[in-house]
Amino acid sequence: MSCCQDPRRIDPQTKVGAWHRATFSQDCPLSWVSNKLAAETGEVCQAVITLEGEPCREGRIYENLRDEAADVLIVLYALADRAGFDLDQALADRFGVVSQREFTPCVVRRPRAELTQVRVLRVNP
Repeated sequence: MSCCQDPRRIDPQTKVGAWHRATFSQDCPLSWVSNKLAAETGEVCQAVITLEGEPCREGRIYENLRDEAADVLIVLYALADRAGFDLDQALADRFGVVSQREFTPCVVRRPRAELTQVRVLRVNP
């Protein structure tokens, strides 16, 4: 039996929602929670920037990124609980729509050293 089929298991949204209400009050406005989400998302971005600035080492654990991403999920579950919708169901529904779209592939920029070899075409006036 998987964890998701265990009737004794409390879903993350219920667990986080109860903790969030007990910790930050029943009357915490959605705007405060959404601002907390923006702050946590910024911390994920900072963790990625830090990782990309470090030399790549095989087997490196991305603990800070993992922790910051988990913080984003905690705030998302709290937001969904306070707003009254099931985040897991919203994710499933939305992914069904988004996964059908066509996207432009990610383009990785070349390092500046490679760009110096690009020829410049000058046009005489």
